[in-house]
Amino acid sequence: MTLDYHEEGKVKVTMLDYIDKMLVELPADMAGCVPTPAGNNLFQVNMSGGIPLDKETSDLFHRNVAKLLFLCKQARPDIQPPVAFLCTWVKGPDTNDYKKLARVMKYLRGSWELLLILEADDEGSLKWWVDGAFVVHSDMKSHTGGMLSLGKGAVYAMSM
Repeated sequence: MTLDYHEEGKVKVTMLDYIDKMLVELPADMAGCVPTPAGNNLFQVNMSGGIPLDKETSDLFHRNVAKLLFLCKQARPDIQPPVAFLCTWVKGPDTNDYKKLARVMKYLRGSWELLLILEADDEGSLKWWVDGAFVVHSDMKSHTGGMLSLGKGAVYAMSM
């Protein structure tokens, strides 16, 4: 992780080397770029049972979701909703979950140079934004997200 304090009053948080290493290690079927980290089908689950991943692909899925979890908590809060969803499937991922992981990776490939810029505003006050989506998961549970800022950038972000 790189913390850049060159501009007064700002800190820029990047993990470019970490992302680059992740992208280099991906299989060929995760090549390409997409404009968003998740599609409209993020919370859709095949209730009739999708095709389970083989052991090697399941391990690749689990390893990369863990790497994304670390990345989204440190420098890329923009990928938190799909990563939070993928975390719920690491024990038994299927081909649909793999496609959702591939989409996040394709998004990172197209946006790997994005950085988190933190800057306090003149007010000096904390600002929270919280939102919830109800009954979006297959078990009828809701999904909540939130962000804390001191002015610009997410000092703290969560998606669960």
